[in-house]
Amino acid sequence: SISFPWNLIRKKEKEIIISFLGNIRNLKIADVGCGSGYYSRVINKKKPKEIYAIDNSAEMLNQIKEKKIKKIKQNTEDLIINKRFDKLICAGLLEFNTNPLKTLKNINKISKKKAILVLLCPKNNFFGRLYRKFHLNNNIKIKLFSPLEIKKLLKKSKWDILKRDEFLFSMIFKLRKND
Repeated sequence: SISFPWNLIRKKEKEIIISFLGNIRNLKIADVGCGSGYYSRVINKKKPKEIYAIDNSAEMLNQIKEKKIKKIKQNTEDLIINKRFDKLICAGLLEFNTNPLKTLKNINKISKKKAILVLLCPKNNFFGRLYRKFHLNNNIKIKLFSPLEIKKLLKKSKWDILKRDEFLFSMIFKLRKND
């Protein structure tokens, strides 16, 4: 079985994501597809006004113990929240979605005008294929994306690319709501 140097990868991804997110003090933040809340915790330490952790899995959300992190159990493909966010993060969600376009459109709907979204998704390259194989070994199918596919999805869901970075199999985008 393949073992991944997750800590090393996540540390590098975190540096890029946090730098793309910028100052979040006193802003409303959403961690869309938060999983066990890794980024919600990181963001919470930076003193946002509010932080919402959104995920489809109660089991994952239950791992978040911090009181200040508000939890919402919803599928991002059917996301309906009566809130609007200044900045959003979507790290490691799209590859598990059956409809990434619908998810990106839904994230747009819960974003304030000119909101910033930091998106992390796996690239279809050698490292991406290793990442996919790792998940297949656990009977989980994931999608890999080409830069062109992502650009098309972002255009259709009304997100403008401000910055882009890559690390191994990760593509990380800083996006602005195009409204």
